[in-house]
Amino acid sequence: MVRKILRKAKLWTLKEDSILKATIKKIGIKNWRSVSQDVSKKIKIARTAKQCRDRWLNYLTKGIKISAFSEIEIKKLYKMQKIYGNRWLKMAKRLPGRTENQVKNFFYAMIRRNIRKFNKGKEESEKLKFISMDMLKNNEVRKLLLSKKGLSSAKLRQTKLSKEALSFLKSLRNDQKGTNEEITKNILSNRDIFKDLDQSEGKVEILENFDQVNSDNIKDKPSFLFPSCILPIPLGLSEYLKYEMPEVKNGEISDRLIMKSL
Repeated sequence: MVRKILRKAKLWTLKEDSILKATIKKIGIKNWRSVSQDVSKKIKIARTAKQCRDRWLNYLTKGIKISAFSEIEIKKLYKMQKIYGNRWLKMAKRLPGRTENQVKNFFYAMIRRNIRKFNKGKEESEKLKFISMDMLKNNEVRKLLLSKKGLSSAKLRQTKLSKEALSFLKSLRNDQKGTNEEITKNILSNRDIFKDLDQSEGKVEILENFDQVNSDNIKDKPSFLFPSCILPIPLGLSEYLKYEMPEVKNGEISDRLIMKSL
């Protein structure tokens, strides 16, 4: 039976940050599961190993910037995306003080905003649906999805995609469908692997080796490991996985996390 965890993810408070720092000082950063258990017990709110790790690496580690990207950084991001594609970690390494997570979220937020602007007031058949980050490989689609924040909604709504761009999206959608079906097949044929997941308190905890998966090394992982950092969730997999990345629903990217147990 599949049960949903209804509690919504909450923002970290200063008190929680302080407790996380103290816990890491005591336990270290080798065992995030132990860190999460200790922190959750003290703050009386369930924080997963991944949440603790991400909070530490992306916000609390010395030298990490938490301010909005500057105009200079944004210009660099645009240039690097053309060169490195969706290799967020490689891009982050070239921006002092920035993390892979920050870079990835910057692009996801931008794409989500521009898709909403483009789709506003359009018929369902005319709306642009998010397929995957490979959409950026087409120059016309890339220009649309990476439009700067200052571009008015009216101007974006008036944008028309050429037949070539629409054909590219159709082909990409078909390829994505085939990929998702293959991933689904591999996951279901290896479902026993999920029996090793920690299910304390009815939650699915990601294995420690999942914490190390990023967009640069995902290709080195076994095929049955679902690459959630670069693909939308395939149909039929939600009952086996806790999806930690932005949810893709009806072609739109959401900030909400899906947390499910077996």
